[in-house]
Amino acid sequence: RETAAKLYEAHNRVYKTGKPGSQFDYEIIRKNGERRIVQSSFSLLKNDQGNPVGFRGIIRDVTNQKKAEEALRISEEQFRQAFSSTSDVIFIIDADLRIVNITPSVEKVLGYHPSELVNHRVDELNLFNPVSLEKANKNIAKILSGKNLSNAIYEFIAKDGTIKYGEITASPIRKNNEVIGMIAIARDTTERHCAEDELKQKEHFLRKSQEVAHIGTYEFDVKTGTWV
Repeated sequence: RETAAKLYEAHNRVYKTGKPGSQFDYEIIRKNGERRIVQSSFSLLKNDQGNPVGFRGIIRDVTNQKKAEEALRISEEQFRQAFSSTSDVIFIIDADLRIVNITPSVEKVLGYHPSELVNHRVDELNLFNPVSLEKANKNIAKILSGKNLSNAIYEFIAKDGTIKYGEITASPIRKNNEVIGMIAIARDTTERHCAEDELKQKEHFLRKSQEVAHIGTYEFDVKTGTWV
């Protein structure tokens, strides 16, 4: 009944105004009970005297198109939810090196709100020290040439000036076989880096202490009876 009312209203409007009706989607039920979605457009049919005598219309089955659109909508919604809730920093850069989108998690890691970074070129932002910036520019060029990047380590500068370390994996984004940008996932590895650095310092201190005290360390393999 709702569909019939909409069809009547649409045709009545065309009849009164004489203007062709815009594309109109509605559901139909086929003889076998199958439901399909069709799209119709119609115009007023007039006789030689210019008087309205009926309607001329075109009906097109758009069921598959609508299903594809709904699947895409659900997929995009799921992506948006994942994009906004991830603890890693996911970002998209276009071919002009501008940040197109970045997850809210960047604020927790670097102190920047996404709006402070989006639409800015990566090389215009104070996100890297000179060494890491040069490395980033080279790697971005490789990605935009069609190559993938795995586990690249960078030294970042947070908004408050503190140093952060991140591991980035990235891939090119293609459209019609042309690279139009890149998508990357950055993981905060600051704690791991600091722990590794602290371990190296302790090992270095131990070696120096042993050198000063003229002592060493040893290992004995009980299986082979040999000293290592």
